[in-house]
Order: sequence, then structure tokens, then C-alpha cells
Amino acid sequence: MKNVQNHTSPFSFLFTKITAIGLFILIASTYSFGQKGQALNFTEISDPKISFDQVLIHTGQIVTGSSSYDSFTFKNDGFGKLVIHDVLSKNPDVQLAFPSNPISKNGVGSIDVIFSPQSTGKVEVRVMVFSNAGVIPLTLRATGVYGGYTN
Repeated sequence: MKNVQNHTSPFSFLFTKITAIGLFILIASTYSFGQKGQALNFTEISDPKISFDQVLIHTGQIVTGSSSYDSFTFKNDGFGKLVIHDVLSKNPDVQLAFPSNPISKNGVGSIDVIFSPQSTGKVEVRVMVFSNAGVIPLTLRATGVYGGYTN
């Protein structure tokens, strides 16, 4: 009778380790966080997330020729750096300012709005924020714009 010994090569050991690591990644990628059946999305871990304290500002009454100075304050609740690409309004009576540098995790910033109405009446100004966390609509509302004196 011949004596047979079981020899394992270094390649079979490496193959076993790679298989185990691959299995671990597969299980980890489908692990549920919070809601049952929700798969882990590794890109969401590094994405920025913008959240505003308020998305509607009531300026009250304004006299034509004067200005209202308001700010929409926001926070980066995500993990990646938040970049504000642009902030736009179609209203010619509005000037907008926003941070040009990236906002780090848990960092705060503001969208500053100067509203200088040239006509009378109730006004609602839409402001669109374009960022790497998405597009967010904001609203600035004046209850009344009056020529000369406020009532």
C-alpha cells in the first residue's frame, strides 16, 4: 500500500483567502441598515447632504427703493464635501451670494439674499441652489412692497 499525503500548494491557500474576502464583501454589501431589505450603498457613505434651517423666508413689508437682507442657513449632514455650484433667481431685484469653497462634513454656510424691489405688490421670489448634493428650491416672500411708506 502506498502512503499518500495531502499537499496543499500556496496557490490553493491564496484562492481560499480571496474567496473568503469576496464572500465577506458580498454579505457586507447587502447588510441591512435601519429598514429591512435596504441594501448598503457605499456611494451614499461619501456623499454630501445639504439641509436648510428654513426654505421659506417672510421678509414682511418693504418700501420700493429700500432693501431686505436675509440668509438661508444650511448644514452639510453628509460625509463628503459639499460644493455649491450656483444659486439662481429669475427676479432681477435679487442679488445672491453663496460660499465658493467646499463645505466639510458638519460644516455650515449660508445663501445670502438682498432683495431690492422696484415695483409694488406682493412678491414671491424663487431661488434655486445647485450643488453636488442636488438642486434645492428656496422661497423669499414679501407680504407687501409699497411705494413710499409702509402701511
